[in-house]
Amino acid sequence: MAIDIYLMRHGEVDKHPELEYTIDALNVDGTNQTLKIAKELFLRDIDSIISSPFKRTIQTAQLISDEIGIEVKLDPDFTELSRGIYTERPYEEFLEVWKGYNFDFDYVPPEGESVNQGRRRIVRGISNLINSGLNKLLIVTHAGVISNLLMMLYDFDFEYGKPNYGGLCRIHYSGNVFKLVSAESQYLQLNEDQSADSSKLIQFLK
Repeated sequence: MAIDIYLMRHGEVDKHPELEYTIDALNVDGTNQTLKIAKELFLRDIDSIISSPFKRTIQTAQLISDEIGIEVKLDPDFTELSRGIYTERPYEEFLEVWKGYNFDFDYVPPEGESVNQGRRRIVRGISNLINSGLNKLLIVTHAGVISNLLMMLYDFDFEYGKPNYGGLCRIHYSGNVFKLVSAESQYLQLNEDQSADSSKLIQFLK
């Protein structure tokens, strides 16, 4: 069984002018950026598009869908990690609160989820796709989802694995090995492909 997974962060968005949280909609630059990427994806013969159910990811995925003629399927497993009551607050405010819990990955903000809870659903989502019978798919998701997946697989630092808007990376899965393809993961500036056994993810389901 082999599958190619392209992970893409949604297109550019604006921040709230005062509280600086992410506004859930593409801005003009984000739309134009996504249209350009869509033409590149067309050459890669994507056979499925999966999107987080947020407005900004759906808009990104739909622009690509319109270009290549493939229906978008929503999957909540690839939703951004939830900060709960701190979602529409400055990120620095959440970090200050989290700092009080020593950045514990099991800390659950009110009405939100812990990092480890988010990681478990990301792993569940990836596992479901591997067993779906698809060959080459695109997941339009969020920086935190992509970065956490790369952290789990390749022990990357969060900021290193975090893509810019519209950033893409490709993971090829075959024989229980996840290979991060350096040539199609440009934002990471890797010198060579990175490989990780599937057991690196399975441990997070416990």
